[in-house]
Amino acid sequence: MRKGFYFLRHGQTDHNAKGILAGAEIDVPLNETGIQQAQRAKTVIHQLPIEMVCYSPLIRAKQTMQIVAADLNLHYIQVQELKECETAVWLKMNRRGEHLESELVQTFFNQVEYGLGQVLSFGKSILVVSHGGVHWALCHLLGIQDHDYMIENCNLVHFQPVGHTEWIAEKIHDEM
Repeated sequence: MRKGFYFLRHGQTDHNAKGILAGAEIDVPLNETGIQQAQRAKTVIHQLPIEMVCYSPLIRAKQTMQIVAADLNLHYIQVQELKECETAVWLKMNRRGEHLESELVQTFFNQVEYGLGQVLSFGKSILVVSHGGVHWALCHLLGIQDHDYMIENCNLVHFQPVGHTEWIAEKIHDEM
């Protein structure tokens, strides 16, 4: 049986606040706003049936995970493939899929697909703490139609399987 999972984009960084793209090659910490966002998301996350947390190795995701999962007695697993894409991939992203054939985009999709496979293989109710680019890739990979591919910092989304092959995504915590 397929299990759904929760996805939380990391809290705000100074790069986010200034509108600067921060791909995988830029490892920046949360700013004060990002810390506060994560603390607010924590109250929602503590009410969810989460059994495990998987997170990106980048510091902004790790800090967010440490805040939202504080006081939960869970397993925490860093998943390399949940890391943000390179900035060059961000520059090709769009919902219409015009640049999906790009080798850079395909490499990133393969990375995220492998990471998702690792997450789902645990067979538990999992919180993924990662990045906007990973969320965008998940939406494409899972064929999500009625959901905004671009989410704000510390937005929480529930990805749920429907039937044998389809998925839906629902935003359950919105910082904006």
